[in-house]
Amino acid sequence: MRTKFMNLNRTLLVTMAVVPAVAFIGCGGGSESGMDPAPSTGGAPRVFFVAPEDGGDFSSDFDLEMEFGAENYEISAIPEGFDAATDTPRSDVGHFHVGIDAGGCLPVGQVIPQGEGWVHFGDGSNTFTMQSEPAEYELTLQIGDDAHRTQEGLCETISVTIADGI
Repeated sequence: MRTKFMNLNRTLLVTMAVVPAVAFIGCGGGSESGMDPAPSTGGAPRVFFVAPEDGGDFSSDFDLEMEFGAENYEISAIPEGFDAATDTPRSDVGHFHVGIDAGGCLPVGQVIPQGEGWVHFGDGSNTFTMQSEPAEYELTLQIGDDAHRTQEGLCETISVTIADGI
């Protein structure tokens, strides 16, 4: 009987020691943010639509929710007070722009126009809600630097259809 009781105590002690340790490790192990940043794939930088999916059909009863992503390239807000005419843009840092039926990817180094079908996300955000009429739309996601100049290889174009009765 005493052996059975001692084994039960030992099991309880081990459980009480292991469970908090596993929980601590699972919650980030004490790192500042609670989780480690996603590892870099080490490949070429790229930009992409998280949503919507290319070729998707969406109901005109709802706004179209967009989310953008980038790999191996830092997305950041334009620094406060930055003057594109006199300041030098940061290297390998940019922000998103979405072209809606704007003619696809712009040439590398071109300044992305204000208006003319382009939405700028100089605040570093990566989401957008589009209200639109039923039609097929060409959506272009392109990264620009602090001066809104396009960057090599950082553009993707998709098509979506918004229709009644879906």
